[in-house]
Amino acid sequence: MNSRKVIIIFFLLLLILVIIFYMNDNNSQAIEKATEVFMGHNPDLTQYEISVIDNGETLVVIFLDKNKTSNTIGNPGVLPGFEVELNAEDLRVIKSHFVR
Repeated sequence: MNSRKVIIIFFLLLLILVIIFYMNDNNSQAIEKATEVFMGHNPDLTQYEISVIDNGETLVVIFLDKNKTSNTIGNPGVLPGFEVELNAEDLRVIKSHFVR
């Protein structure tokens, strides 16, 4: 492999790492913002599994019962789920609601 290919591969890997870092940082900020909204309902966060779905223009943070049954549709857990939709650019809350 010549040095030019090595340099190109290095920069591609660096770009991938930067994208991963940005995505993870944006997700953690979205989780923090959504948690602020959810905490208004006094949940025990230790009982929830948190997921982030990136829809491009929006980020959806979902809190589901961590003891839910797998391979089922909806929120089969005892605790109600909660969903917060955020604007992906400025993390402004678009809507939030409980899910069942």
